[in-house]
Amino acid sequence: MASKLFQKRVDVDFLERVSEIYDSLGTSVGNAFVKFKECKGVPFELRQAVYHDENREHVADEELESAKLRLRKYIKENATARRLDVNSKEDIALLFDEER
Repeated sequence: MASKLFQKRVDVDFLERVSEIYDSLGTSVGNAFVKFKECKGVPFELRQAVYHDENREHVADEELESAKLRLRKYIKENATARRLDVNSKEDIALLFDEER
């Protein structure tokens, strides 16, 4: 198969940010470009982060949004600051409105 050099001029900051994203996904800009051609489309889900609960089960986007809303409400109603520990079942229960 013949090969040809492909170049595209982009902003340095943009390329660094894109490269960081691809690196966090375990690939590179160049590899993603080749895979796109081979698969005739994006060969992976276009999400950077996937959230799981303590049982390693996927947490739906709706649940995350609901937790964010409860957190905002909690902050408004309780003006005192509180540090949340993501390893604490009580703190996670607070976010997801579960019994403690």
